[in-house]
Amino acid sequence: MRHFANELTQKYYQVSYIKFDSIPTSSTLKEQVGHVVKKNKIRRLIVTRPNEYHTLQNILTWENDFGISVELKDDDRFLCSELEFKNWAADRKQLRMELFYRQMRKKYSILMEGDKPIGGQWNFDKENRKPPKEKLAPPKSYFNEPDRITNEVKIFIEEKFPEHFGDIEPFYFAVTRAQALNALKLFMSERLQQFGDYQDAMLEGEPWMYHSHISFYLNCGLLLPLECINWLNRLIEQGKHP
Repeated sequence: MRHFANELTQKYYQVSYIKFDSIPTSSTLKEQVGHVVKKNKIRRLIVTRPNEYHTLQNILTWENDFGISVELKDDDRFLCSELEFKNWAADRKQLRMELFYRQMRKKYSILMEGDKPIGGQWNFDKENRKPPKEKLAPPKSYFNEPDRITNEVKIFIEEKFPEHFGDIEPFYFAVTRAQALNALKLFMSERLQQFGDYQDAMLEGEPWMYHSHISFYLNCGLLLPLECINWLNRLIEQGKHP
């Protein structure tokens, strides 16, 4: 978030960034938004629809409580809107992921030949359970040398949340849009070819295997799902992947 705020500032956007340790820990999102609205005499808010129910219910009170216009925009990280999903699920006795998956494949023409899936079947799960071969050597995961902002946040996390789970070192993660794209390129070029074969395999001492390691970036919006899919489609069309 701090990198994103910095990038926006460099592009001459007016940014009001509130750091975690600059406000009381008991302060709420609504209180902080209220402060910004009052301070800047804001008359209209445009907010991305949150994917968490309670946060959405909170935001729905802002228009009345702040006395301003609040417009909710759909989150473009999702390929299906809430209304579209409700319509799809309305008359179904079972909500099966497989059927929803097929619907999305058809909607966006992902690996399709007309109404039929390329390869003659919708999934190849049975081929995703190969045991790892002896001396299997997955490529190294994405790594980017942490910059000043990242190092500051790492120190902050260790000081404020010393009991957090996991390890902050070594730090493998992309923290900007450009870095996330590099992580995606690395997966496509080095790991994708064998991802399916060893999707469910585990080896001691190999925590990354052939997985993409891009879910972090999809969740926070540094990557969008459809751009990842389209990128793969282009590679297939170019004959660079089966």
